[in-house]
Amino acid sequence: MISSMIKPQRILEIGTFTGFSALCLVKGLHAGGQLHTIEIREEDAATAGKYFDRANVNEKVILHLGDARQIIPP
Repeated sequence: MISSMIKPQRILEIGTFTGFSALCLVKGLHAGGQLHTIEIREEDAATAGKYFDRANVNEKVILHLGDARQIIPP
């Protein structure tokens, strides 16, 4: 609901799990916006990736695999 209200250009999500929250957030993105989501567990990232494929949001959602402390620049 919040992303639909403010229509952000970029969203950073730390902790993807199955990708449900990312799919909800991406609905509110500004046209041309992107959501970056970071998941540390390979199995959960694979599950989320399948849902992102199914929802056809791969141009809007960038899934990063690894520790957020090392992916996000200081």
